[in-house]
Amino acid sequence: MHPSFEPVDRNGTYYRRIKDIRLGLKELGIVNSPNENKGIQFLGNFFACEKLGFAIVGINNNKPVGEVFDRGFKELKLNDVVAAVKELKLRRSFTLAI
Repeated sequence: MHPSFEPVDRNGTYYRRIKDIRLGLKELGIVNSPNENKGIQFLGNFFACEKLGFAIVGINNNKPVGEVFDRGFKELKLNDVVAAVKELKLRRSFTLAI
């Protein structure tokens, strides 16, 4: 197993990347505070969801975290996220009609 799949809080792991999502939202004042700037709130949540989607697809495809989050433009496809969620048997509180 690649070290990026270890459930430890250190750089270079999926655990850390996913944990950083919440930390980033807290830094922006989006988590647990009534942020009056709905635009900032929307963008923060959008990029957090995108980052989480990349992590879910990367874990499902057994790719090291460095390959999933390296710099450069990547396209995240909703179908890939939905397939990964199903394959990993993650619970979700939403329904997608694709």
